Amino acid sequence: MPLISSHNSGRFHHTPRFMPKSRNALLSLVVFTTAVTSTSIGYDSMVMAGVIAVPQFTNFFHLNPTINGLMNASVWMGGLIACLFTQFLSDHYGRKRAIIISSLVSFVGVILQTASTRNIGMFIFARLVIGISNQLAGTASPLLIAEIAPKLIRGFMVGLYFTCFNVGAIIASGVTYGSVGIPNTWAWRLPSLIQAVPSALSLLLLFIVPESPRWKIANGQLEYAVEVFQVIDTTNEKEARAYVHRLKQTIEDESTSSKNAWTVLLHPSQADKQRLIIVFTFAMVVELAGSSVGSWYLTIIMRQAGITDTDKLLQINLISSCWNFVCAVVGSYMFDHIGRKRQAIGAMIGMIATLFLLGGFVKTYGESNNKAGQYATIFFMFLFNGCYNFSITPLNCLYPSELFPMKTRAAGTTIFKFWNSGFGLLGTFILPIAMTRIGWKFYVINASYDVVLLALAYMYWVETKGMSLEEIGRLLGDKDVCIPELDGLECISELNTAIYIKK
Repeated sequence: MPLISSHNSGRFHHTPRFMPKSRNALLSLVVFTTAVTSTSIGYDSMVMAGVIAVPQFTNFFHLNPTINGLMNASVWMGGLIACLFTQFLSDHYGRKRAIIISSLVSFVGVILQTASTRNIGMFIFARLVIGISNQLAGTASPLLIAEIAPKLIRGFMVGLYFTCFNVGAIIASGVTYGSVGIPNTWAWRLPSLIQAVPSALSLLLLFIVPESPRWKIANGQLEYAVEVFQVIDTTNEKEARAYVHRLKQTIEDESTSSKNAWTVLLHPSQADKQRLIIVFTFAMVVELAGSSVGSWYLTIIMRQAGITDTDKLLQINLISSCWNFVCAVVGSYMFDHIGRKRQAIGAMIGMIATLFLLGGFVKTYGESNNKAGQYATIFFMFLFNGCYNFSITPLNCLYPSELFPMKTRAAGTTIFKFWNSGFGLLGTFILPIAMTRIGWKFYVINASYDVVLLALAYMYWVETKGMSLEEIGRLLGDKDVCIPELDGLECISELNTAIYIKK
């Protein structure tokens, strides 16, 4: 007897009513809907890089390097707080509901930030609330994509998700550039208020996007998963049921232990130890390899290079955001061709070289009137951002969401986000102080410890290109799952490969 009933007869009764029934339309919708959340995160990042160049903002709050660091660090503080419940929300209520909650929290943060008085504490608290929202969305969204995407294009789909961080940065750069002429506090309040738009759009689209079929299987809703896999693999109902059965067996095998996800990771197997080493070192690369230098504090770098005109600073911010987006899109596409590990190592070598050069050019031309030297300095900053965005930006959400099995995927991603927030907090708080006090030497120091991070990546990271989420588990050392015979079939389609079952 089949383990899943067959009453559907090709009709969909369990998935959202208006869910696209075309594979390309559905996959595009999933990426677009979740990418709206990363657009909001990118908007938040670059709007702060823009407004600290706006006199109406800096004069209103009487900013100094310490307050600059605290304003940006408060987002990471919110991220750390969110780590206390992101796994619970994603696993118990689903990936979609976690994203919905993050959008609602975002509205609260945006309202508080826009309405801030001269009391800097209110603005900082609003940034903390936005950090909670960013963390919730940044955990649940890539899980939703990774658990839906076919393995041969998963790298592009999940990579493209966080690549839209740069779409938000482009919008923020354009908005702050356009609002700088407003002669009052709306020069920065308007860019802050517009940040609510992506969250509102995400809420609307989530009504027609399906939940993760793997999460549905884990919660016993097999018919829902069958309908989703029929669409994303353009397969018939029988093959979709066979694939869902295999995933059900795998998930049940993972759940035979009475330990919950956190207990499993606190007493890790050899495979889980390698996973934790990978996400720990990757979090260090994401936040400490220089990303904040090229985003939050790009304005400071340009001033060190001798460019101080507000209009010019905002123009370069906008151009930088567009450049970063192009590099990240190309990088997302190349993941499924070059590979995750190889592409990341190549990018890190480029980052190290450009940071050394950037330090030398800041030292030579930072206090000079040599325009060619000043723009050469900015060129190397763009080159660094190009290397970073070609690999590390799109890999940010892809790698952690691939490494862990279903039972610990949300918990493992939460651990990555916790370390990511911790290192981000460290970096964004000390960077403006370090960049102000030691100047060009900062970039040389940054490049030097990036060499250590490169060595760790080479030793511990693994290649996941072209593998299903379950195959990655076997690569890391998880035991194989025995698949029983199903309906007398000798060969069952597994999306892009075939499973042969013994008689």
